[in-house]
Amino acid sequence: MGTLVTLAGLAWNPEISGILVVATGFVVLLGSVWFIIVTNSGIRLATLMAAAALMGWMAILGSAWWMYGSGWKGDDPSWKTVDINVGDLRASGLDSARLLPNSNEMPTAYELLLASGDVVAIANFATLPTADENPDLSAEALVELRADRQLRNETTTRSELAAVARNVTDAAGLRNL
Repeated sequence: MGTLVTLAGLAWNPEISGILVVATGFVVLLGSVWFIIVTNSGIRLATLMAAAALMGWMAILGSAWWMYGSGWKGDDPSWKTVDINVGDLRASGLDSARLLPNSNEMPTAYELLLASGDVVAIANFATLPTADENPDLSAEALVELRADRQLRNETTTRSELAAVARNVTDAAGLRNL
């Protein structure tokens, strides 16, 4: 009974459950083979035969792992820093980075949205709540809600805009969003 209380008090984290899985497999697999040999040849000889079989299996498995190891792997794959650029991409050491437009020179998603006239995009990102839509809100709460919605609209990313109105970002030449 004391063993059960001890087991009940243990946290079943991966280490303990892993140990129990290996122990259970050892007892079930090797124990069943040992039990069959015991019934035919006696306890002492069965134990010696089971131990010899286990050592033979471990030698075969060890030699297979030794021969068919992972071999020469070479260098591990890793990121190699080529250029660190903060700010102006035209100062980059990479030719392909210099071809990209600077993000501060591109129109924001909100500017693209207002210039597009797209009905779906404007409905999602350029309209503000009105008192008619929210009759249960006080004037202060409505002003706060409108300010929050306007901030959300102005900080919308180009990727969010592309998810709602793909034609707006495509028309601006931002096809890869």
